[in-house]
Amino acid sequence: MNDTEKNNLVNKYGGWERLVIFVGVILTVIIFTFMATAIVGLVHGREGQGLGIALSVIVTLILWVLVWGALWVITGFRSGTLVPQTATKSELDEVRQENARLRQQLEKLSQRKEDSR
Repeated sequence: MNDTEKNNLVNKYGGWERLVIFVGVILTVIIFTFMATAIVGLVHGREGQGLGIALSVIVTLILWVLVWGALWVITGFRSGTLVPQTATKSELDEVRQENARLRQQLEKLSQRKEDSR
């Protein structure tokens, strides 16, 4: 499978962003169901349902922070800011040539210091 086929599949089915949002929505619905159960229990006068509501709100906020953080990380990977792009062969060759030139200069300087002693 080449890169264009992979890109076509990602465009067709969605990427990591859609997966993160889908999981976030599913988990949010479940947490809201728990919160609704706690609210009904509070209306009927059961003890301790306020804690259930508070926990549901806290867990929902934590989930949303995780979802937004995951989306931020995915966007960073996609844009190339979190993981730098790999160097091309010409750039690597240029760095190797510069490295060889600097090593030669270092050898010349070290020979001059030895000769001056």
